[in-house]
Amino acid sequence: MTQVTKIKEELLAATPMLDVAAWAAHQRSAVPTLEELEASNEIFSVKRGASRLYPCFQFDAHYAPEPSMADILAEVPSGARGWPLLSWLQARNVTLAGCRPREMMVSDSAAVCRAAHRFYCIED
Repeated sequence: MTQVTKIKEELLAATPMLDVAAWAAHQRSAVPTLEELEASNEIFSVKRGASRLYPCFQFDAHYAPEPSMADILAEVPSGARGWPLLSWLQARNVTLAGCRPREMMVSDSAAVCRAAHRFYCIED
């Protein structure tokens, strides 16, 4: 097993995920697809084989996208999404007093956005 594969497996083990079928099972009305939500920068996914997996922490209890995720994604270059972003969201962050960004994205999304901006250094 390569080091990258090992890291991905550890991230998957630590992060509850949804696939398209699991997400669709929770929908009761016509809503945008996961692909549409991702294309509109409301959520992100990681690719595993031929499938896309969506971290559960970016959805509320009714499986709607957490509004804070779009704000965070606005600070992250598109090339840094997927596995790199999942790793950043799962890692303890000194800027956030040792908390994981995913743990604070609802309670203090502004702090997470500032931490993402600082980490990804997007020029104004």
